Amino acid sequence: MTDANAFPIYEYQMHVSHARGRHPKTVNAMLQHIWQFLELTGNIDFRNIDKEAIVRYKDKLQEQGASGKELAPKTIVSSFGHLKGFFEWLAKQPGYEGVPAHLHEYFTPQRRLVNSANAPKSKDYPSHEEILSVVGAMPADTFLQRRNRALIAFAYLSGARVSALITLQVTHVDIERRIVKQLAIDVYTKRSKNIRSAWFPVGDHIEGLVIDWIAELKSLGAKPDTPLFPRGPRRTFGPKREPRWEFIKESDTAVRIFTAAAVHAEVDRFTPHRVRDTICAMMFRWATNLEEVKALSQSIGHDNLKTTLDSYGAISESREHELILGLRTRKEVKISYDANGLTAEARDKIQAAIEALIATMISALKT
Repeated sequence: MTDANAFPIYEYQMHVSHARGRHPKTVNAMLQHIWQFLELTGNIDFRNIDKEAIVRYKDKLQEQGASGKELAPKTIVSSFGHLKGFFEWLAKQPGYEGVPAHLHEYFTPQRRLVNSANAPKSKDYPSHEEILSVVGAMPADTFLQRRNRALIAFAYLSGARVSALITLQVTHVDIERRIVKQLAIDVYTKRSKNIRSAWFPVGDHIEGLVIDWIAELKSLGAKPDTPLFPRGPRRTFGPKREPRWEFIKESDTAVRIFTAAAVHAEVDRFTPHRVRDTICAMMFRWATNLEEVKALSQSIGHDNLKTTLDSYGAISESREHELILGLRTRKEVKISYDANGLTAEARDKIQAAIEALIATMISALKT
């Protein structure tokens, strides 16, 4: 990278980090795509970039990428998007007035590439029965074994992401009200969002394991700020300090716990995040109306029902076949009511309620 390019890259890093408040991981991805662009264009000075250089870069990236490996459509579209934002910003900076204001438009990907990148991907996630099987097969002779079992049970009960699982404290679980308070001031949540999760209806056995685990922690002297899933038994730091627990430091630790448990139960391996897919898939079995689906969706942390429908819990091929086969053999469902004997006011109320329900369903699917 030339010295002339180093300064605007640094300024852009400061801009997206502090003026836009982007997450460090997102900023790193942006920088990597800018550096990749320079590598594929021979470290050309940004002030000399033209549309031909951009087209050559796009062709090279789609052919093999900078590392020589074929890139996924989603990665290519992401690269184009980050560079489009960078050059749109660059054209407005002092000293770069010669960069055409419309140049960033040439980073627009082809529609077919965008469609391919956004196409839904089938995900492998455990079934409800498999999670119960995994939890049931886990040993529980030692403190850490019981912690591991409670960790997986709690992930299914709460839908918490792995980053939240390892930063939750005892005080964040309200057993009496059956809720989990993921407060961003203490818990590492996505986009630092406060999430209030009601316990999902995954069964009394799963609930019991979590309740028993918290009771065990409290019997050992756990305080409200004690990690819900500590690294191990309490440790003493210094002769005059009280014994205390430490938080699990890495998300990979929790991932390894899930993997080992699945292998032990002879179930396909799955990560903590795939449990969220299981919950979203089960929502349509647990719920009996749209309002209940919306409540379950909000409980897993989705502001919009569309996020649940589009990104999680895709119906497996076997389940899809099972449902459609059932439709073939099921009699036609007719929804009606007998209006005979009802007053005009009652009929109007029923009609208004039906219209309101339909409007709610359409609104929920649009958001």
